[in-house]
Amino acid sequence: MKTSSIILTVLGSLWILAVIVGTFVLMKYEYTPGIASRPGNKWPSDSQIPLSKDRSTLIMFAHPHCPCTRASIAELAKLIAHCKIQPEAHVLFISPKSMPFEWEKTDLWRSAKLIPGVSVSSDIDGIEADRFNSLTSGQTMIYSEKGNLTFSGGITGARGQEGDNPGLNSAKLALQLQPLKNQTAIVFGCPLISPNGK
Repeated sequence: MKTSSIILTVLGSLWILAVIVGTFVLMKYEYTPGIASRPGNKWPSDSQIPLSKDRSTLIMFAHPHCPCTRASIAELAKLIAHCKIQPEAHVLFISPKSMPFEWEKTDLWRSAKLIPGVSVSSDIDGIEADRFNSLTSGQTMIYSEKGNLTFSGGITGARGQEGDNPGLNSAKLALQLQPLKNQTAIVFGCPLISPNGK
């Protein structure tokens, strides 16, 4: 009887320890930002994405298979709905040439296409992401009609987490302030291009 009680106590303790360690690992992952990058202060002159001349232009880079990006797309929908003057908005999904045809057209693509006024397209081999120096899925940039960067960063508070957060608030400010100030935020997401090219 004593031996079985000791075994149960040890197993219970190990289970509690496993839960604590697992929770810690998950929280560490959720709140670990993606690779930091800094786009240029001006709209890249070689970009094939059109810069609006009469309103702000927003561009988000996304990995079509990143689970964290679901929250970024949801927050983008809220941001667009919040705007009095809607920006020219683009979501570009990374599409390596090495992957199968329409590999990038996932449910994330479909969700982005449902946002009113948002243009969704493929970024073949990450050419545009490279021009904007974007490395992490969910990175969002806002430029003024003169091509000046007014916001760069993520619009979620953690990986895959929706809700009010500093990045979303900074993006709102970048779309509202006159004169515009350069706002930044941490990006939470997967790498746009992984070491194996996927």
